[in-house]
Amino acid sequence: MKKIKHKKLFAISLISCAAVATAGIGYASWVISTDTSQTLDNISVTADNVDDRRTITLGTPALDPSNGTVMFGPVEDDAGAITSATTTEDMSFAFTIDVTAVAMANGTVKMTPTWPSWNSDYIVTPCTSETAVDIATVTNGTVAAARETASGKAKITPSYSETTLTVTVTFAWGTYFGGHNPATDETYFGGDTGKTLDDAVNALNTVAGYNDNKISILIAAVTA
Repeated sequence: MKKIKHKKLFAISLISCAAVATAGIGYASWVISTDTSQTLDNISVTADNVDDRRTITLGTPALDPSNGTVMFGPVEDDAGAITSATTTEDMSFAFTIDVTAVAMANGTVKMTPTWPSWNSDYIVTPCTSETAVDIATVTNGTVAAARETASGKAKITPSYSETTLTVTVTFAWGTYFGGHNPATDETYFGGDTGKTLDDAVNALNTVAGYNDNKISILIAAVTA
């Protein structure tokens, strides 16, 4: 079978934005005593600020410099019909954000991603676009990573150490490609699938059109 060098690099640019959820409570306090036999005057009214013991504070999110780009491309595979000189598949990216909480704070930290309009038969995202997903929990001031969110092989995996929350977002190849990079299996296309090598190349060229798409992630703390 003829070798096809698929030279395009499918790099997806990423942007992040954060919403820091902090709150303050102000209350007015005063004491008024009355005596019917006396004239009441000089009543003192004071306002005081108190710490909101529910507060969860978020730092500025940052892409992991060693894992900040997503690449949907062929892998190095001399036996395959779709090849590349180097491995250009990187289905995940990661970001970090500091999360701290005052004593007795309770709540969650959520991320709401906005994915590009990708064909889900080609690329699977770990959750629906613009859907809030828990990435950390706060119980009585103790921060912990939330459970992994997954859609098949696509997933959002949080981990927490000291004050740093690390979130790894992994995409997956869609059903059109049998859930794996077509470069890894030259026999997948054809036979019972009804797909040809040209089908795979055309689909990958569609994926190449996703180059420079932006992924936006909103991060917010929600207190209980």
